[in-house]
Amino acid sequence: MLILLVEDNTDIAGNVGEYLAAHGHQADFAATGAQALYLLERQDYDAVVLDLGLPDLDGLEICRRVRSRSGYTAILMLTARGDESDKVRGLRSGADDYITKPFGTEELLARIDSLSRRLALDAGPEKIHADGCILDLGRCRFVRDGAGQDLTAREANLL
Repeated sequence: MLILLVEDNTDIAGNVGEYLAAHGHQADFAATGAQALYLLERQDYDAVVLDLGLPDLDGLEICRRVRSRSGYTAILMLTARGDESDKVRGLRSGADDYITKPFGTEELLARIDSLSRRLALDAGPEKIHADGCILDLGRCRFVRDGAGQDLTAREANLL
């Protein structure tokens, strides 16, 4: 899985990134909400591991923005906010799962693997290749000669 880890604590980010890499995942890092949004515009990630307490944007806002885009990216919130109301707010803003700090790396990996299985179950014929073009139905994206265009779900279905 290609994962975007959005975490402003470099020690946590480094340790989690190494652990994920050791278990077959690739992780990119963002220390701020602005960096996360920049990377999310340029790369299709399978999952986002998202801290809520970032220095610039709240993780809930990032989650909402990811959910407003076409396509699908799994979101796992990883945060120190552990009250029930925080968890409910996170899940209602669009997160697929929620884990509180401190956390165990094995539990984090198990939750990421669970999200990966759900993505695989939901996947149908994701990509259609024809005449140098790619229609990615799972992400509602059309690519021709390396240039991509996001589509609405309706536009993707029509194509």
